[in-house]
Amino acid sequence: MLNIPAAVGLLAPMSGGEEGGGYVPPTISEFFPAQVIGADTWWGLTRIDLIALLMTGLLVLFFLSAFRKPAIVPGKLQNLGEMALDVVYVNVIDEVMGVKGRKYAPLLVTLFWLILAFNVTGILPMMHIAVTSVVGFPIIFAISSYVAFNYAGIKEHGVGRYFKQNLFPRASPSRSTCWSRRSSSSRPSCCGR
Repeated sequence: MLNIPAAVGLLAPMSGGEEGGGYVPPTISEFFPAQVIGADTWWGLTRIDLIALLMTGLLVLFFLSAFRKPAIVPGKLQNLGEMALDVVYVNVIDEVMGVKGRKYAPLLVTLFWLILAFNVTGILPMMHIAVTSVVGFPIIFAISSYVAFNYAGIKEHGVGRYFKQNLFPRASPSRSTCWSRRSSSSRPSCCGR
């Protein structure tokens, strides 16, 4: 079940090309890599899938080990974990969303660190392609963000009021106002000239 040539390509550094060395940019075929494990099966994993699993595992391992035994006076690993959380809490949640945004911290911390880890793989040696270069990963992040955003809005405002506020913001002219004011031309004056 293990595709040996593809697995060796996972660990082998990039060749220098025919001219004796240097950077060789990725080709389009690297965005559709061969399956490394479970070739020709529905669950087959590509090199990019394995990199995503590796980075996810490293993040889970880091955060679990950092907060396994929390202490009032944190050790080195707990301090690093708290700093990682504070990046999102202070710079994203508190500054942008305020205190009400703290209830979305698990989602925002997860998205922030997964996206960062998946993008960092593009510059790491022997990986040289970002996990987010495969469109499936950004789509999953976008759908989860979209669902969470709409769920929170509907929960706070109700269905009708939520859609009214999003489809017709207060700052925009209402449809009746825009079409009732006419200039000398055939276009409404509030819709531009």
